Amino acid sequence: MKKAVYAEDNRFVFPTDGNTKTAEAERFEIHDVKDPTDGEWHCGVTAKDWASGGKIVNAMNKGDTITLYYDAPQTGEYTVTVYYRSGNPQNGLTWAEKDGKIKSGNVTAGAGDSAAATHTTEFTLNVETAGPGCLVFTAPDAKAPQLDKFDIKSPGTPVPPISAVELEAAVEAAKGLDLNDYKDDDAKTAFTAKLAEAEKLLADIAGGSFAGTQDDVNQMAKELKAAQDALNEKEQTPQVNKDTLKEAIGKAEALDLTQYKEEGKAEFNAALQNAKAVLEKADADQDEVDQAALALNTAIQNLKPVDGGSGDGNGEGNGMEAQAETETAVEAQAEAETVVETQAEMEVQEAAAQEIRQCRQATAQTCLYMREHYSLQRQRSYSDSEEEIRKNNSDCRRHSDSLNKEITETGKLWII
Repeated sequence: MKKAVYAEDNRFVFPTDGNTKTAEAERFEIHDVKDPTDGEWHCGVTAKDWASGGKIVNAMNKGDTITLYYDAPQTGEYTVTVYYRSGNPQNGLTWAEKDGKIKSGNVTAGAGDSAAATHTTEFTLNVETAGPGCLVFTAPDAKAPQLDKFDIKSPGTPVPPISAVELEAAVEAAKGLDLNDYKDDDAKTAFTAKLAEAEKLLADIAGGSFAGTQDDVNQMAKELKAAQDALNEKEQTPQVNKDTLKEAIGKAEALDLTQYKEEGKAEFNAALQNAKAVLEKADADQDEVDQAALALNTAIQNLKPVDGGSGDGNGEGNGMEAQAETETAVEAQAEAETVVETQAEMEVQEAAAQEIRQCRQATAQTCLYMREHYSLQRQRSYSDSEEEIRKNNSDCRRHSDSLNKEITETGKLWII
């Protein structure tokens, strides 16, 4: 857990290579000088929602100090931007390093807006001696403003931040392995050590304590991948499926052997005993399992029911049951065929009846025609010539012959 206050054992580390870091004012060591003229205002930390860290150093009166325990990796001029609010344009700060490692100075940091807005002021810290130190800020006679934070930018050219994307991916992939799948050898030991080393490097980067370069990070990612590639997998034991064997054993155990003849029982019992042994055998391969299941199923098929027995097995002992099923199927087929034949006969009979009705109608028309014709002939016999009578009789015969031919071609015998 990060300590709240910068101290000798928790120093603020100055940035390097042109980079910027923030030192929160409320984390400095605060010393309030007891002065009766301060009245009720005493230097301390006050919560403010406008501050970057939610807190500020407030009421820093004349003689009050805030101290920054620091570590400056390099010498040079550091640009400092202080963020504050003030109600007095004369507010300011003075500073000095107790051993002279940083050149002393002062800056005005005030405003006349009754501390209604946040302002910034820049000044320079000239670090003449690198390393740890103790920088003390003091309020001048005109007092100090409400202090929020100090952004400190180091001299030099900024160095791109360390990218740990590749290393993070390598670590994630390594941690996703199941090491139980690999041999316990030197390669596995080396991989475990390299993974721990890579995780520590990532933690240092996240914590800001990594002092290496991007090349160092990239090299660690490569070494971790190489260590992973060097792992030796154990020989994988093929998965054996015993479901068919279990099913065969269950089928065999469900049989009532009293319903079967002695012939085949010895082979059946031997096959069942062997099947159970293979089922319990931890190192049985798939071929052995399949052979045991086949032998047991064959033994079941070879069992023969006693005369009158139920034959509740799955082999010949199931003869009666199979026969019953067959007879049922035959009966169902016969019934279906009977229905089809009956329907066909009904259709034929209906067609025949229709033809009979049509023929009766035609015959009736012929008879009517003949009666009318002969009646007319008799009427005409008194007045018509003999030649006309013969002609009428001939027409009648032709019409009758035509109808008789049509009836004959139907292949039916009509009864009128």
